[in-house]
Amino acid sequence: MLKHITWHEFLLAATLLTFLWYISVILLLFRKELKRLLTGKKNGAEKRPHSGTKENDLDAEQTESVDDDLMGKTKLPEGMSVMGMDEFSFRKRDEEHKEKMLGNIPDLLEEMKQLFQILKDEEGTKEDFLILMDGFKPRLKAIRTNSNQQSLNEFITRHAPFPLSERELENFWE
Repeated sequence: MLKHITWHEFLLAATLLTFLWYISVILLLFRKELKRLLTGKKNGAEKRPHSGTKENDLDAEQTESVDDDLMGKTKLPEGMSVMGMDEFSFRKRDEEHKEKMLGNIPDLLEEMKQLFQILKDEEGTKEDFLILMDGFKPRLKAIRTNSNQQSLNEFITRHAPFPLSERELENFWE
């Protein structure tokens, strides 16, 4: 009996049976998705009215995605919220102030290095140093922040050819 079946007939029957199998699986297991595909609806968007806020839209989408879930919708941890990309941004800084800070501090350090070198070469005294540092006072006031003051004071004490007291360092910033 198998001698009477040709390869062409066998492949045609196998293809037809495979096609019928997949159609029946799709009809039985994916009824909702097939109905939505044929009617042109997207995830039930026509069912709900537009609420106007993105957060409510996201909550509605999450609710629809867990319709069949026995546990219900998951709750976000306390203090956490869902935001859209357009709602999230970093703080804008004053670009002019940033440029001013980046330009002034390195220039000031370079001039101080030159001052220390001159004092070393000319064998300057502490009084000479304090007089020369008076020229830096307006520029030091312009860049005064706690971190800048602390780091510049450390730089001055490290490079000065003589010890400086805390009061003398404070006088530079007044």
